[in-house]
Amino acid sequence: MLAYGVADSARHGILTKALNDHPVSNYPRSHQCWHDPRLFAQALAVVRQSSQKLRETKPQVDPHRLNPMITGNAVSMANTERGWQVVVKEAGIGTVTRSFRERVAAFNFAESHVMRLGLDRITRL
Repeated sequence: MLAYGVADSARHGILTKALNDHPVSNYPRSHQCWHDPRLFAQALAVVRQSSQKLRETKPQVDPHRLNPMITGNAVSMANTERGWQVVVKEAGIGTVTRSFRERVAAFNFAESHVMRLGLDRITRL
């Protein structure tokens, strides 16, 4: 299927083939520039390299957050004067503390860690 009729292509002096050859489509897809396939190939190579690095990288543990006293997992939420504070204690990993202005964002963060750690509740402080 040609994007333009024979008369149109002869008038413009070019013969342009549409990228979309589907007979039902009324609109041809936009044409790609000559360097677009090269950019797509470079982007795909970078994504594959990043995925490979992520697969090979071991989880890093911050030695400053490690606490030998943490023997179990826990997620707690507290209302402070500056907003909401969520504390995630994970055995063998350490403690993560995040502050939020809104309760909904804090609850969503806490709930995601409760599901990730396999816990059944959030402790309110």
